[in-house]
Amino acid sequence: KSVPTTVILIGHSMGGVIAKRLLAYPPTMNSTSVAITLAAPLEAPVMNFDIAINDYYKFMSAEWDDVASSNNWSQKILLSFGNGPRDFLMPSSLTSSKESYISALTTAIPGVWVSPDHVGIVWCKQLVMAINKYLFDIIDPQTEQVSENYQLLTVKAKQYFQANRSMTLSSTINRPTVAMVADA
Repeated sequence: KSVPTTVILIGHSMGGVIAKRLLAYPPTMNSTSVAITLAAPLEAPVMNFDIAINDYYKFMSAEWDDVASSNNWSQKILLSFGNGPRDFLMPSSLTSSKESYISALTTAIPGVWVSPDHVGIVWCKQLVMAINKYLFDIIDPQTEQVSENYQLLTVKAKQYFQANRSMTLSSTINRPTVAMVADA
């Protein structure tokens, strides 16, 4: 068997924050290319009690800025998923990130029609199946490794995690103007 050349990271809650940082962290950035975060506070901590957590987010942001200014940005995929109204621990607004290739609530993912609570997102079968399909599809059958083809990684991410209905909401589609008669 061949030794893996890259590792896929999947993290829940604060584990997702660690997964995001490891994508851009200099000692590990060459061995990670895909991170999937589940109900993780990627933009800011839910509660900021001390300077250490504040510094962690500051350093993570600086590392991502460095990645964005280099050519390594095009090789990193961060997928972030939030829960929605049933998660009383993690506000959905904190689960998206400007660095995420796709940020979505679970109910916006094709085939996932439930909104799990904070812990339930880990074993929500509908979401687990979507993630499994994605993971199997990004493996190169020749090398038995995670594909290095960035386009394949992004196309498969859109296929499994972005609803087709979002394409019909595009502002570039020319729609006819319909005049409505106002009530008298």
